[in-house]
Amino acid sequence: GKLVLDAGKDGSTCDGTFTFNASTTDIPAGAVSSWHNYNPASDVKRITGTGIIDNAYSSTARVTDLAHGQQTFWWVVDVEGCMSVDSVTITNNKVDDATVTERSMIICDGDEKDLRVKKNVNTDYESGRWSIVKGYGEFGHYDYELDANGKPRLDAYGEPIYKKDKDGNNIWVSSPVDALPFTKVRSVERGENVFVWTISSKEGGCSSSDTVVINNYSIDVNAGNDTSICTSSVQLHARTTGFGKCEWKAVSGSTFNLSADDLSNPRAWVGGVNPGRNQYVWAVTYRGCTSVDTVCVTNNTPQLADETVATVSGDSIQWISGGYKKILSSDHSNATEITGAAPKDGYGIGHWELGVGGGSIESPNSVTTRLTNLSLGRSTFKWVVVNNGCRVVGTYTVDNGQTT
Repeated sequence: GKLVLDAGKDGSTCDGTFTFNASTTDIPAGAVSSWHNYNPASDVKRITGTGIIDNAYSSTARVTDLAHGQQTFWWVVDVEGCMSVDSVTITNNKVDDATVTERSMIICDGDEKDLRVKKNVNTDYESGRWSIVKGYGEFGHYDYELDANGKPRLDAYGEPIYKKDKDGNNIWVSSPVDALPFTKVRSVERGENVFVWTISSKEGGCSSSDTVVINNYSIDVNAGNDTSICTSSVQLHARTTGFGKCEWKAVSGSTFNLSADDLSNPRAWVGGVNPGRNQYVWAVTYRGCTSVDTVCVTNNTPQLADETVATVSGDSIQWISGGYKKILSSDHSNATEITGAAPKDGYGIGHWELGVGGGSIESPNSVTTRLTNLSLGRSTFKWVVVNNGCRVVGTYTVDNGQTT
């Protein structure tokens, strides 16, 4: 008659393998016992289980390479052509291997980085998620166009065709659960960042994970505060980092005089600072990454259109001691005309002031003015050019030699 068999308890697996545990109690001598992936006693020989059995004649055989989902195998005992059967069902919840294509990366800023994996998740029975173990990053992707089948449209290079906003920029979508392989991470923190890609089964609590380490070797660099000066030299005040190679550089259009030793000095004195806006870059190179910060030095020293020649009463004069000097011949008028050095456009505004002596200035805000009511002897008049708090003063001496 038929035997009452026990093929063992149903079970589940996360790795695609399972070890059978059929009972051998009451199996008579001479019987042939074996495992099958179909029911030999049934008229319909339908395969109910997919996997590789290492020893089909062992009650504790091991099956590997199980197909995903429920797989049923049959424990069959044949006694002289009379078969008794029992079945065991194994649920394989194994997920696909979570393998990333690049496990170690170096970046020199916090900008976006592609996180590529070797295989997309099978959304029928699993899901994927990025997580942060150490550091920081924002996961997501740029929104892309879809084809008629709901799949990303790809260009000739296999890259997705991204949607654009009204300004023509890619549209960022933040999400740790993403449609791979187009996941990106951005705003990566300085230093070591550890991100994990995990694929989890929808049933059975199975998972697989892989790790990406991104080292952001950018440095927080500070070139110092912007400043304004009234001379052609300035001391810079960059913040020291204590590591890396440091160097000052001038932005195009800005010049400065530094020795080779001073190029790496955060407190360097810079000479030859051009009039107007000058920009100097403090660059620190560390582990192949160069981080920079820029300081702006504005030289507001007034600039004169002609610093060598001006006229007084039509005669040539010369620049001495920071000002102009002219000894007038006595002409019995107690008056004369004087011309200062005009400031360059945008580099100052000039006006006349009385120094010592006496006299009236008819047009104090004009480069050329008439002086009247001059005192006898020497009187001085100052041509003052002011630019954003900086002053240049030229002193003109008028010797009124008139006699009564």
